[in-house]
Amino acid sequence: MHRDIKPENILLTKRNEVKLCDFGFAAIVGERKTLCGTYEYMAPEMVQNMTYDHKIDVWALGILLF
Repeated sequence: MHRDIKPENILLTKRNEVKLCDFGFAAIVGERKTLCGTYEYMAPEMVQNMTYDHKIDVWALGILLF
């Protein structure tokens, strides 16, 4: 899990390929409960201090695309 998908962590190559950077909060996929990342892109599970999994990255991507 990346756990911090936001515009500042997305790069474009010369061929317009999308690359993710800054894996400082990355973790092996599994259930977690750590509060980390950027508040504006956090899934509700993280903000409510509940366990979460890889779906938080899907949430952050949805917020980013919105």
